[in-house]
Amino acid sequence: MISAQTLTDVMVTALEGGSNHFITEIEYPKNHKPSNFEAPAYSDPDFYTSDFELTVHIDEDEPVLLNEKAIKAGWAKFAAQYPSRAASILDETYDADDADLAMQFFLFA
Repeated sequence: MISAQTLTDVMVTALEGGSNHFITEIEYPKNHKPSNFEAPAYSDPDFYTSDFELTVHIDEDEPVLLNEKAIKAGWAKFAAQYPSRAASILDETYDADDADLAMQFFLFA
């Protein structure tokens, strides 16, 4: 599994650039309490150290639940199928395309 900080960086890159061609909305659970700063929760590493959950709306398809289980499963498949792209995420040399591909695995693996 990747660290909370690396996951945060990938999520920000994907949600604010790489994956915005198919993700239309991010929804937090109704009981979510925002952190003390104004940035979205997905940009806070502490968000991923708790029992996190996001509902991701994709074009006109049914929303997809994104949580720790989905991230772990998606990362395992992503790293197995694209080891060089996974390595680029781990060594922080990735780009928006790599973050987008990782996000697709997180959502659809």
